[in-house]
Amino acid sequence: NNDSSWMQFEESYNKFKSFRLAPAYMIKGNQYPEVEFDSAISIKEIHVKQAWEIGINDIEKIAIHPEDNILVPEGIVNPPFQKVLESK
Repeated sequence: NNDSSWMQFEESYNKFKSFRLAPAYMIKGNQYPEVEFDSAISIKEIHVKQAWEIGINDIEKIAIHPEDNILVPEGIVNPPFQKVLESK
């Protein structure tokens, strides 16, 4: 429950201004996934939102689930994600 992986990704993305997304799968008994780098796609733009900022009209709403523990900063009243949860 920490953001070290995200921080590492963000640092790398800010440096290179792109990243590659590739399918991967696990083979029983292996410790690490097999990554299909030949099938990777290059992505040059990413938009980052905090979960509490996602509203009813955002495509990202599909990632919001009732069991999520969404942290809301102090002072924020009626965060947009609440309407997303009400609609599910």
